[in-house]
Amino acid sequence: MLLAVNAAVNARDSAGRTALFEAASAGHDDVLRALTARGASLGLDAQGQASALAGAVTRGDVALLRRLLAAGADGNAADYGGRTPLHVAAAEGNLSAARALVELGRASAAASSGRMGNDIGTVWTPLDEARAAGAAGVVEYLEGLVRSMAEYEWDGMQQAYGCMCTVGSCEGT
Repeated sequence: MLLAVNAAVNARDSAGRTALFEAASAGHDDVLRALTARGASLGLDAQGQASALAGAVTRGDVALLRRLLAAGADGNAADYGGRTPLHVAAAEGNLSAARALVELGRASAAASSGRMGNDIGTVWTPLDEARAAGAAGVVEYLEGLVRSMAEYEWDGMQQAYGCMCTVGSCEGT
């Protein structure tokens, strides 16, 4: 009804939340679609997006995760240490969340964080997190993504340089 009279779609409530964030959080998919069609925003900075997405992952609420991504949350948003929601999904062995982040949120399997627990300064990827957690399903999924990325990059190099390369040599064509 408010949209019919051109209400401001990015107005905030007394807690600073937008209608789109509230619709996503409450599971109102029809309202979410209507607001996004009108250009509404979640109204969250990158760390706020990372926090909202990681919170959904931690709670195992993949439906909320999907709604936040559909509402425009950045699947690569990171916290202050560079840890993304995909790092969290990998560390928790949540394959459904990892898939949603990659497939809907375009999260990068190559993202690296600058901290892991108390080991500040160590760089970890989501795959490192999954391996450390013993999350076999997530490890297999992320390894497949990493392999695909490497093959894509290798094919691109061959096309860009016009060569048939093998390990240790490259012959021009």
